[in-house]
Amino acid sequence: MTSETKPALTSFERFYFNKGRGPSAWADDARSWSSEIETLLTLGQYSGALATLRNAKCQTIFDSCDVARSAISWFRLGFQLEEVFSGKAFWKTTVDEKTGIKRWERDANGNFVTRDWKDVATSVMITAGRVLSVLLWLHSLNVINLGGMTKGMVSTAYGIWTAVIGLGLIRGVTSLPDSENREAAKKQLISSFGDALSLISLPLDFGFGAIPVATRSAICISSSVVCLGTSAWHYKG
Repeated sequence: MTSETKPALTSFERFYFNKGRGPSAWADDARSWSSEIETLLTLGQYSGALATLRNAKCQTIFDSCDVARSAISWFRLGFQLEEVFSGKAFWKTTVDEKTGIKRWERDANGNFVTRDWKDVATSVMITAGRVLSVLLWLHSLNVINLGGMTKGMVSTAYGIWTAVIGLGLIRGVTSLPDSENREAAKKQLISSFGDALSLISLPLDFGFGAIPVATRSAICISSSVVCLGTSAWHYKG
């Protein structure tokens, strides 16, 4: 992908970039928090699944968290589409040290700086995965009828999310030698461990694999706890 010269900003774009603390910084914040909420709901969902083994009434917890996770996919899809259409999925942004405002990163000639291909591919795949997730949820509610495409779309969504997590894991492992200090290396190592657990729990979350509910739930809970712990550590740092 070649770099493009940044066009003059319209009045709306000036508001979008500056009043919004950069290229839709509000959406970046919302995306981050919605991710933590989704992980918490996953934790609650599979904790409910474990509790159901002892008390059938706890099935309500599992069902409620499952519905909430599906509903939040709507919002997360919106944030992901914003990232694509705003250009953040393809070009780098940087934060102005003086103003704290996020701006487009440009080279010496004033052109946009293209993001690494792995980051671009990940953003595009996440968008596709979220579109499929929303469509499958609407199908489960009988709002739309996907017919014979359902099974293929489930497999495609699973393949996309596997690739997304796999790319994140590869990027994390390969960046370990470049970590600036031991603290950063520890954070990256824990993050990569969380990605590995997510990769293991993904087929279980999609309902693949004939394993006991307790084992399935324990793996998914472990993945959620590590992801939440990693996020808390990053925020603290």
